[in-house]
Amino acid sequence: MVSLEQVRALEARVEKVVSYIETLRVENAELGRRVAEADAFIDSAATELEAAEQARDAAAAKAAAAEARIEELQALVARSSERAASAEAKTAALASSAEEYRMDQARIEEGIIHALEKLDSFEDLILSQALPEPSRPVEAPRPAPAAKPEAASLPEQGQLAEPEDEEKEEPAPVSPARAPEGVPVSSENELDIF
Repeated sequence: MVSLEQVRALEARVEKVVSYIETLRVENAELGRRVAEADAFIDSAATELEAAEQARDAAAAKAAAAEARIEELQALVARSSERAASAEAKTAALASSAEEYRMDQARIEEGIIHALEKLDSFEDLILSQALPEPSRPVEAPRPAPAAKPEAASLPEQGQLAEPEDEEKEEPAPVSPARAPEGVPVSSENELDIF
């Protein structure tokens, strides 16, 4: 038979086990709460990590877009530099052409002035060799005045001395096929004025 002391010892043990179970339940609840907090923290960390990865991907995309834009701008700068160099070359060529034109213009003006001078001299030559007047009767020589022998030999002022015994020479007419002496003529019967 079981003694009272054994029952009491068993009862103490049961109470002890019940107390221990209660403690374990409390600890289990606390651990459950901690696990829930850890899960929430893990979920939050995962969300933050995902957001960070998305931000990193967005930053990488922005960096790639910025690099592409930089390359595009560099290509645009290179094209602009090429255009500027081409424009400078065209400007230099135009300036050179303008300078050549100015030089040609001066040379052409000099040639025109030279041609006009030759035409003037040719005209003067033609006018100085005017066609002879229709034949006039030759006048008899006048007798010299008897006043002073010295004055008779000198022509009056403003008049040229005319030979008394010689006939007056008339200038030779200019044929249209020949130009006067000293004026060059080209093979096509045109004057060479240049």
